[in-house]
Amino acid sequence: MDLKIQKYGIHASEVDLSKIIDIKLPEPAPDGRIRVLSDKGYATTNIMGTTKEFVEFSSTCKYPVFDIGAAYGEATIAALKRGATVIANEIEDGSLNYIIKRKELNNNDRERLYLKKGYVPFDMDFEPDSLGAIHASRVMHFFKPEEVKYFFKKAHEWLINNGVLFIITSSPFHWVTPMVFMNNMIKNLKKELNSLELLLIFHMLVLLKLEDIIMLWIQD
Repeated sequence: MDLKIQKYGIHASEVDLSKIIDIKLPEPAPDGRIRVLSDKGYATTNIMGTTKEFVEFSSTCKYPVFDIGAAYGEATIAALKRGATVIANEIEDGSLNYIIKRKELNNNDRERLYLKKGYVPFDMDFEPDSLGAIHASRVMHFFKPEEVKYFFKKAHEWLINNGVLFIITSSPFHWVTPMVFMNNMIKNLKKELNSLELLLIFHMLVLLKLEDIIMLWIQD
């Protein structure tokens, strides 16, 4: 797909905040996580692990850093407070509207904040060697295989030499229990097999008893 090279996005300092509607967040789950407005999982309010490493690294970057699937802006805000220039990305307006109006932000922070709406990687492009770091937290398990390949290609192109890609992700099947997974796979076995399915079946055989698999086959 050919895309025109775009700028970093909407510059937060140029936005009239009085015209941005206030966003009310969903009620937190019992564990404190908050459902994201895109309905693609939950966001956490803690900065830890790989995200903490991204924030710390971003403070050393002379180039903008890209926060993919920024949700309500925890990583974005933390990086801004460390002096980074941040491109916050989401697939809907609500989250970006919430981020830009967060009370933690001051005018200096908004001078270093850009808002970029769209799906990564096909909805946008950046100049080669224009990003210091990329943070993709819990978004890649929503990608299709061709999107994963294209994303890595573009990330390599966008990042400067010694730029860093920070990834937190799950298996595409993280929501499926072993029994449900095997039930679906057995149905598909009768249609066709490919190498990926065979690999996944081998992995799941370790988790299931043989008699459970036989019973699923008989019941089907």
